[in-house]
Amino acid sequence: FYSIQGIGVDRDTIQAVEWYQKAAEQGHAEAQFNMGFYCTQGIGVDCDTIQAVEWYRKAAEQGHTSAQHMMGIACENGYGIERSEPSAIEWYRKASKGTGPAQEEAKNALARLHALADGEVNGHEYVDLGLSVKWATCNVGASSPSLLGKGSSWSEKDNWGDEWRKPTRTEMEE
Repeated sequence: FYSIQGIGVDRDTIQAVEWYQKAAEQGHAEAQFNMGFYCTQGIGVDCDTIQAVEWYRKAAEQGHTSAQHMMGIACENGYGIERSEPSAIEWYRKASKGTGPAQEEAKNALARLHALADGEVNGHEYVDLGLSVKWATCNVGASSPSLLGKGSSWSEKDNWGDEWRKPTRTEMEE
């Protein structure tokens, strides 16, 4: 960090990357993530997306949230790895349970891919937010989160089963 930023020493990207690589090879997750970034951007090393994915995967498998998010991006777009939406969703789900900005970005990616559901009740997907009730992933009766469904008019009796109902005020305030 100090060599790449030039804090207290002359800035030396090549030397900094050499130190990060040594740490990464010893299993340091943050250094592995940084090596993935440097390989992606061609900072101090040749630009190599395949090598970047290898570094990101090593960090991601240790629970590094940003690396998990980057693996999701790589799998979704086929950067340095075969394109696979199911793999992308798997990595985004892992990152969505982590911390930091990458967690929110992973949640946004899951929403974009319509992959937020934790399960299904009566043919309708739900998200388990760890509250006392499960929340539908879209308005009940709609085919996607962006559409209004019959659930927007709770006064009508719909055939969604006893599992679906309007949340109580207490449940809304959780």
